[in-house]
Amino acid sequence: MEMEAFDALSSDKICSLIGRKRRIKIREHGESAVTIKETRSFDEWQGVVEYRCHFEVKSEHDGGLIAVIRNLSFRSDESGCVDYVQFKRKDGSKSRKYCGQIHSFKQVPEDVEVSDWDMGAVLDPDGELDTTIYVAKIKLNPNERLDLEIVYTSFKEKQSSAGSKMFISRREIDSFSECSRGDSTYESCFPYADVCIWRGLFNDSYVNCPMNCFDEGGCYRAPGGTRTSDIGIRATVGAVASILLAFVLFLTCLWLLRRGKKLCWSNACSNGSHLTPPTSRVEMHPHLQNEEMRNYPTQSAPPYSEGSSSATITQDKDFPPPYESLFPGR
Repeated sequence: MEMEAFDALSSDKICSLIGRKRRIKIREHGESAVTIKETRSFDEWQGVVEYRCHFEVKSEHDGGLIAVIRNLSFRSDESGCVDYVQFKRKDGSKSRKYCGQIHSFKQVPEDVEVSDWDMGAVLDPDGELDTTIYVAKIKLNPNERLDLEIVYTSFKEKQSSAGSKMFISRREIDSFSECSRGDSTYESCFPYADVCIWRGLFNDSYVNCPMNCFDEGGCYRAPGGTRTSDIGIRATVGAVASILLAFVLFLTCLWLLRRGKKLCWSNACSNGSHLTPPTSRVEMHPHLQNEEMRNYPTQSAPPYSEGSSSATITQDKDFPPPYESLFPGR
């Protein structure tokens, strides 16, 4: 399933051409998620002027809001971020400035404290996030590129002790209670968390939950790797495809050998006996005899006889007159 809404940074509905802050509203169910994506704004960035975009995403219903960086490729140096994206919650607290390379399917190590610092995700239980995107007035090098894609998702929650904190630890996540609003169209993001997103957002190739890619069945073990949940499926599909391909190749080889008469298909050949050498073209190719008899019918001829042939030749020959008729007086 694809995301229900998509907007590009180049659209004036997202980044105002006159510097005004745009507001994007997210609703419930099928309209509970939106993707903001860079399409052509940063293609071959010349760095003539700096780029600054500021917009607000807000959940219309009584719930929270999650921002997950799906893809990010922004420049950085020794002093920090050259380009960055930053989020601010409704209470004024800000996330760090994100830059470098980020992918939402990257797995977080088990021994690392989960926070927006290493997750590339921000959660606001008040349902409002301001987003600032900044690209410096510096031309791209030949080996550099700029890319950005953010997924915003509204969620329903039950108040908990961690509901007003910017950073969420694994221990606090484990202490969350299950979704208890009774809405069967929403499912929990974590086994014991009260962060519930619309069921239709599960397994849509977009990470909506703020941790462990729970709605997508797991994260990659390494950037650019394969999700652990996909390994078994891909192995099974590959094995079945290999068997089918081998079977098709085998049948093709048999057909080619039979067509070229490279194999013997009779019992006599299998018993080791030899066929009698052909005495005529008809015996070599009996099927041709039948074909020719059907296509070229022949007329019956009288049996050949040497005597009758000689008699016929004798009767037809014009002999000279006898000697007596030429010289009657002798």
